[in-house]
Amino acid sequence: MSLVPRAISRLGKRRLAGLVLGWSATIAAAQTATFEKPLSLRTASYDIKVTLDDEARRVSGDIVLTWNNPSDDHVDDLQFHLYANAFKNARSTRLREVLHSRASRTSGGDPDDVPWKEDEGWGWVRITRMVVDGEDVTERIEFFQPDDDNVDDQTVIRVPLPSPIAPRAAARIEMTFESKIPQCHVRTGWWQDDFFMMAHWFPKIGVYEPPGTRFVPADAPRGQWNCHQFHAATEFYADFGVYDVQITLPAKYVVGTSGQMLEQRVNDDDTKTIIARAEDVHEFAWVADAQFFEANELWRSADTGQEVQIRLLYQPDHENVVEKYINSTKLTLDYMDLWLGPGVYPYPNVTVVDPRKGSAAGGMEYPTLFTGGAWWAVEAIFGDGLRVVEQVTVHEFLHQFWFAIVATNEFEEAWLDEGLTVYTQDRIMSELYGEKTSLMDWWGAYVGSVDATRISYAGSSTNKDGTLSAPTFSHWRASTAFGLSYNKAATMYKTLENYLGLERFDQVMRTFYQRWQFRHPCGEDLIATFNEVAGEDLNWFFDQFVRQTVVLDYAVASIANVPLTSIDQGLLGNDLELSGHEEDEGQSAEQEEEDDGPYESTVVFRRVGEAVFPMETLIEFADGRIEHGTWDGHSPVKVYRFAHPAKVVRAVIDPDHRVLLDVDRLNNSLRIEENEFVTNKYTLKGFFWIQSLLQFFSILG
Repeated sequence: MSLVPRAISRLGKRRLAGLVLGWSATIAAAQTATFEKPLSLRTASYDIKVTLDDEARRVSGDIVLTWNNPSDDHVDDLQFHLYANAFKNARSTRLREVLHSRASRTSGGDPDDVPWKEDEGWGWVRITRMVVDGEDVTERIEFFQPDDDNVDDQTVIRVPLPSPIAPRAAARIEMTFESKIPQCHVRTGWWQDDFFMMAHWFPKIGVYEPPGTRFVPADAPRGQWNCHQFHAATEFYADFGVYDVQITLPAKYVVGTSGQMLEQRVNDDDTKTIIARAEDVHEFAWVADAQFFEANELWRSADTGQEVQIRLLYQPDHENVVEKYINSTKLTLDYMDLWLGPGVYPYPNVTVVDPRKGSAAGGMEYPTLFTGGAWWAVEAIFGDGLRVVEQVTVHEFLHQFWFAIVATNEFEEAWLDEGLTVYTQDRIMSELYGEKTSLMDWWGAYVGSVDATRISYAGSSTNKDGTLSAPTFSHWRASTAFGLSYNKAATMYKTLENYLGLERFDQVMRTFYQRWQFRHPCGEDLIATFNEVAGEDLNWFFDQFVRQTVVLDYAVASIANVPLTSIDQGLLGNDLELSGHEEDEGQSAEQEEEDDGPYESTVVFRRVGEAVFPMETLIEFADGRIEHGTWDGHSPVKVYRFAHPAKVVRAVIDPDHRVLLDVDRLNNSLRIEENEFVTNKYTLKGFFWIQSLLQFFSILG
């Protein structure tokens, strides 16, 4: 790993980083275009020139947007997102949703705790000039609210045009804008005096969806704009294009951007200008920090030789996690290259950002740039025993595939992006660090990523409060939307993988990714791919777990063992039997237990939840005999009866734990005889943890 030597001073490191970037910029500038052939339709391309005033915490500049009408319609208006206005005041839809969500917590919320209490913490964005194909339309700009009736929300604008944009024609849209950067509590903004995370920071055009796109019927008379307000529970959706961006800011900042940084020009006024270009992306984000250190590493595909430059920008006290960031990124590239096919990450570089402590900028994804998260105390206590840095890095980098390249609509169907990302994250973490120890393996305590995701879904009190098919932003509380989109969806994919088998499931995933990259698919496109490639109609599965609120829960209801001798006895008996009984009075209880077979046994399994799913069953007898069975899961109960010399001692449904959607695994097994080994095992573990806690508190004094 080509890390900057520790002996170099902080200032020296920054200067060295600048020299390295300047050298690489000279090479990159020789050929501006990244791809010989466009990967996407490039519907919306931006030429942006801005200046950052870090003392005033403002950014301002000019945009030239080339928008290609993707339809056969005459488009008579334009719609844009002004995301920063979500932080303009507490009346915005996003802030209202946050406050109501806090107030609704069963544990008691704090609905008046608005992060932006001081005036300087709030932010906004305004367009001061807009010209479309040479005509000034600034006075035509109007705020509107396509999702709710909140007239105070100003995160979406509509611009009626004096002349429609012709079918398949290109429009030139010139804008001058200025923005007051909010304090960074959610994804974007300033923190302390010299850290800026700039995401969703400029006026951004919505997506015009022609007939046949996603949920617009193919026979619809015309297309429609998809331009949602900024909500608490959802993220973003935009068209692909090319971004040519120039950023002028004080020279002290180390900068990372989406795409490739082609050049850094040093100006006479102690500023510098960053020139960057990103092709076939649907967002451009950048970060500036006066105290970033830098590390670089090259990943090379073992199969094709493809190279990806990894650039890590990290905090000065986080040298101990540099290797975790770099290795997790490389290992994810290795895995995805093998899983979905060579070259699935087509870009030549990726920037990994370790954000400033307390900035709330961590754990977020942007095209070719993502932010991680490291905590000094956690690393000091757990070391390699807790893999938070690794999991966050894997998760956020995986968004490059599902969010940045396949590019589904996160406003409406976050389960396609977040769900697939969590599923893939759990899969990679399990492969790298063990299924049961992938997240934590510390002093005998272990947690796997798959189990953590399943428990988060199964233990949620709101897992029946909505469906995955409902627009994600429409759920009554943000945490409900997150729980469904992340944990339920990932658990659903893992259950489906177990049902189909890894080979068939992977064929579906490869087909879906290769078919739909850069094309904005919807949930129905994914379901159709499953049905086609898996070779069976899986609508019974998706109807339940995507389109309905049902939960899956199967249980062992009871075990009954009746000795056949009891069945053979008469109502009153006779003298011979009575005398015989009297002769046996001296038998011990243990002898009676051993001698009262054979048995007629009944085992009952029950469908507790509403969902129906095929289930495997296992029944164990005292003499070691095992009976495996299959139940289609439709009826309320499944009854098994046996006549056997030994009694049934244990019954299990889903013995291999393949149906992860089952919300209650505690009722999945029943044993009528105590298992001393299990009892002793957990008793000893309990004493171990009690002892460890006592030792810990004694150290604290």
